[in-house]
Amino acid sequence: MAEETKKAPAKKPAAPKAEKPVKAEKPVAPKVEKEVKAKKAPAKAEAPYVSTGEVNVTLTGGLQGQTKRQLRTVQALGLKKVGDTKLHKDNPAIRGMCKLVAHLVKVEPVTK
Repeated sequence: MAEETKKAPAKKPAAPKAEKPVKAEKPVAPKVEKEVKAKKAPAKAEAPYVSTGEVNVTLTGGLQGQTKRQLRTVQALGLKKVGDTKLHKDNPAIRGMCKLVAHLVKVEPVTK
């Protein structure tokens, strides 16, 4: 009772992979360095007024339909009704508040 073992047929050796042809490099034009002329900064225009370090903030838009943040900012500026005007020191805090509600207020520097 001899059992015959069946062996898997031998695989053929893999054919050597063909190498991809190397593409010829395109000729590259030499880089030409352009002379860069320095641009002069535009001259700063002097303010047509002499600021006293204060600004008038006037409420020009209505408050209905505005977000709570905008309402609180207007309230912090001391404005209640359309047409109200308050005098504030010109500092980054006030300028930032005015920028948040720029569509509602008009900012004018106080001149001598």
